[in-house]
Amino acid sequence: MDECIYRKPQLLLTLCSKGLILIWLQCGRNSLVLDQTYQMQERATSLDNGNPSYVAELGYELLLQARVRDALRCYQNASKLDDTSITALTGLWSQEVS
Repeated sequence: MDECIYRKPQLLLTLCSKGLILIWLQCGRNSLVLDQTYQMQERATSLDNGNPSYVAELGYELLLQARVRDALRCYQNASKLDDTSITALTGLWSQEVS
């Protein structure tokens, strides 16, 4: 099953972004859970690193782990890939406000 999942970046993105919300409700910011979802998102990004949604989601994963500089770098990279990406621009904006 792992091999099938890890070859499909869109499935990994869905599992990380949608599944993370459900897991979060149960586990809070458990570092083991965040590490696992980060690894899944990192894999999705490596399979399709030209997709700004994947890069921005990786930034969100980093933000949840309080790795603000790395998250900002991901949001900047996502906005370079697509300067109209709402996710990337929202991430950049949230970093400017805080």
